[in-house]
Amino acid sequence: MTRILRGVAISPGVGRGKAVLLAAQVVAVPLRLSKEDVQEEIRRFQQALTQSKKQLKEIRDHLARMLGKGHALILDAQLHLLDDPGIVRTVRDRIASQYINAEWALELVLRELHQKFQAISDAYLQERWSDVRDVVRRVQSNLMGTRHQPVLEPGETAVLVADELAPSDVIELTRQLQVRGIVLTQASPTSHVAILSRSMGIPAVASIENVLDQVTSGQDVLVDGYDGIVIVAPTPLQVREYEGKRRYFQQHLRLLIEASRGPTRTLDGYPVSLMANIEFVEECHRATTYGAEGIGLFRSEYLYLKTPSRLPTEEEHYEVYRRLVELMKSRPVVVRTADLGADKVPSVWRDFHSREPNPALGLRAVRLALKKQEIWETQLAAMLRAAAHGDLRILVPFVATVEEVIEFLDMLEDVRQRLRRSGATFRPDPPVGVMVEIPAMARLVHHLGDFVQFISIGTNDLIQFMLAVDRDHEGLRYLYKPYNPAFLKTLVEAIEQARAVGLDVTICGEMAWDIPSVPLLVGMGCPTLSMGPQWIPAIRFFIQKLRYADARKLLERALEMRMGMEVEEMLLEWIQRHFPEGIYHPLLRATTAEVSDAASDGETYEWERH
Repeated sequence: MTRILRGVAISPGVGRGKAVLLAAQVVAVPLRLSKEDVQEEIRRFQQALTQSKKQLKEIRDHLARMLGKGHALILDAQLHLLDDPGIVRTVRDRIASQYINAEWALELVLRELHQKFQAISDAYLQERWSDVRDVVRRVQSNLMGTRHQPVLEPGETAVLVADELAPSDVIELTRQLQVRGIVLTQASPTSHVAILSRSMGIPAVASIENVLDQVTSGQDVLVDGYDGIVIVAPTPLQVREYEGKRRYFQQHLRLLIEASRGPTRTLDGYPVSLMANIEFVEECHRATTYGAEGIGLFRSEYLYLKTPSRLPTEEEHYEVYRRLVELMKSRPVVVRTADLGADKVPSVWRDFHSREPNPALGLRAVRLALKKQEIWETQLAAMLRAAAHGDLRILVPFVATVEEVIEFLDMLEDVRQRLRRSGATFRPDPPVGVMVEIPAMARLVHHLGDFVQFISIGTNDLIQFMLAVDRDHEGLRYLYKPYNPAFLKTLVEAIEQARAVGLDVTICGEMAWDIPSVPLLVGMGCPTLSMGPQWIPAIRFFIQKLRYADARKLLERALEMRMGMEVEEMLLEWIQRHFPEGIYHPLLRATTAEVSDAASDGETYEWERH
């Protein structure tokens, strides 16, 4: 019988295959050893460690060849855990002192670590618990001789179904099977599995409760990673419809890219530059393919978080930034200094960064940089050296005061002096910018002209702090929107201040790719929008259909309104009136015609009208 399950889309696309159920396979039981067996058990434990390292290194190398070194860093954290002297020593001590088998010693250590992780409040480190658990389970599996061994007929495609999966499991299974989809109970859009699925082009849906009880091994399963829908035992009509949807979106994206090539200008000639937000060097290719005119935001935090037990070296930083600017050639590359603290704190920093009652407003980003300058000086030195190879620009996040800007620039000058003394090759004067994401800084932009060259307005945090609303709170999504007139007036003021003192301006937040917001940003005269690479073709196509004069009038009307709801309704009504058949209707007609053989005659599906 056909069943439709609804969850959260974490990786776009449509895929179909036979269900491969991956239930937890490790069940450790305690066994009592004799004193004479202890050394042999420790040797068996060491052998399992060695085997686990070999497996993870092979998976990491395969991932590096397939997607690039940046994505392979996901596995480095697990490899470091296998070398963690505290964990390894504790397991050995348990075997030797309690005369128990290695599997059970690992289980006891895992339970102790779980209690410690449960006491941690920040979301990022809670997600890292999965790395610890997955590594321990791998070692236990090697001790017991059990690993995933899914069986399918030759040529059959697979949909992986599990409560949760480790990134290493995804890589291993994609090497064995033709994986066309992933369905999970637990995973977030920012989890390693989600990032990996998107990079590999595998549709994925999460947050489906008790998924292993709702799917039978070998059943036909359709995964819709656009709308978060999973269809178990689909009907022939559903199969035909979703095949049409898959081909439709593939063709639509190709046509969007082709139709939007060339400069991004409104119908009346107003230019807007579109840049990409990325996290890995390997995303540069996708960014340029989709028409990015540069990298508007490179998030450098992952360099610290991939190896939580140690800090990245200057050479490791330099190699990443140098590759970035060389791949982007003459295009600008904006690298944000590490926005650490809050929910992103490497374990090696625990000695000086204690838990805070409100970490989002605590010791983070530039505040932490000015407190622990030696750590950020390493990153800045690498940035200055890499800037000698291309147009690298430095962006400082979470700045609240002009004093912080001055202190940061003093630290940057210290780094320049050190590099001069060492004889290193570097660019001494790359453009430096400030992230405007705290309301106070939005009112101080006109004082920045003597110190920096550009600002980047982070709308996500700016909305959150202006409206006192947690952006991840599902019950408050109605508040977390970019249409509030007070917020819009703040944006206008910041952009006008920047223009008055000669600062370049970039909007880099979800607002940059929110279709109703785009006319407002164009009307504000914002010269640059930065977004995920996948949004660039659609936003370019839309801007090419706008008139700057119309955008200006929309902004003026919005600023006179009292409520965000009124602004949103006005924008949606304007879009509906000016694009009655849809913004992308000419493309959609062409796309639908080409995939019509995959859809039922005369039927129009909901996804065709978006």
